[in-house]
Amino acid sequence: QMVGGVAVPQVVVPPPAPAPRRRAGYRVRYTDGTEEDDVAPHRVRTLDAERLGGVLFIDEAYDLEPEKNAVGAAIVGELMSAAEEHRDKLTIILAGYERDIEQKLFAYNAGFASRFSRVHFDDFDERELAAIFAMYCADTWRCSTRVALVA
Repeated sequence: QMVGGVAVPQVVVPPPAPAPRRRAGYRVRYTDGTEEDDVAPHRVRTLDAERLGGVLFIDEAYDLEPEKNAVGAAIVGELMSAAEEHRDKLTIILAGYERDIEQKLFAYNAGFASRFSRVHFDDFDERELAAIFAMYCADTWRCSTRVALVA
């Protein structure tokens, strides 16, 4: 399957048992027919029944920038597949600045945006930030609550 002009892995084949030269990683076959040998295990994503049922949280998700980044495009392709195929078993949270998420991720592929519900959190104002800082000074940190007025 091609996602945004990038081939995404279709089948991951583990290294063969005994071979003249032992592979350090996996052989990955992409949906466009190309293959890559010796892919390090940490680069291979697996979703199996035992691992589903949780939350995948991606902070600053806009940094994937699939328009400018081939690796980001492949990750977005995988996220789209996972969001579609496992929607009842997997929660994916894309966190980041709303405008950047809209411009760098959702504008890249309309189908991507349709797989996610949006939850907006208002920014804290100065008064609220000062109150939070003062609370930490009083409860957790060792500082005067007046520091919150300068911070």
